[in-house]
Amino acid sequence: MIIPLFHKESLDLVIYGEGPEWEAPPEYVRDAIRQGNHKALIVLGHAESEKPGMEYVANLIKLKFPSIPVHYIDLEPLFLCLLTKSFNNIFHFSQAGY
Repeated sequence: MIIPLFHKESLDLVIYGEGPEWEAPPEYVRDAIRQGNHKALIVLGHAESEKPGMEYVANLIKLKFPSIPVHYIDLEPLFLCLLTKSFNNIFHFSQAGY
């Protein structure tokens, strides 16, 4: 339900972890930009948005159970976003490692 937030709260930018495309479609933001509206959407992705919480829980478990080895294992991001100077092609997405 992100599109109504843009209007109700007069937002220029929404940052979120993940969600169904019909609730925060990138097409809406792209169309808004092309119409001269100042709108932006940053989608962190599932793993990236959960990372701080996973690190926090790993530390809590370490404190609660000090005799059990607990490790948070960080992962490389699946996608990288490279900014370009072109207005018509705002972002280039590529899979990490390619």
